[in-house]
Amino acid sequence: MLDDSPDTVVSTVSGSVYVAAVWVRAPAGRSVTLRLRERNGSTTVRSATRVASGTGAWQRLEITGFRAAGGTRVGVEVVVSLARGMRAQIDDVSLQRAS
Repeated sequence: MLDDSPDTVVSTVSGSVYVAAVWVRAPAGRSVTLRLRERNGSTTVRSATRVASGTGAWQRLEITGFRAAGGTRVGVEVVVSLARGMRAQIDDVSLQRAS
């Protein structure tokens, strides 16, 4: 699991839209999840996920149109479901404000 703790965006503006992306190489058939989570204190306000199945090759996962409530934090997580002895690679994780 990769978590951008502390969260990348520490104070959102209401209506701001965010885009998250990551490149992942995971073993074929393994679950790969990209998650954006908006929090107000310790409470999750909303979240969005993109789930894919690993192929053994590099894959790009993206979440677009994530609109923030304002006055909140936004963080990104990448989770790969692996069995003992398996490895995955994660590269070029980004979280950007689109508007």
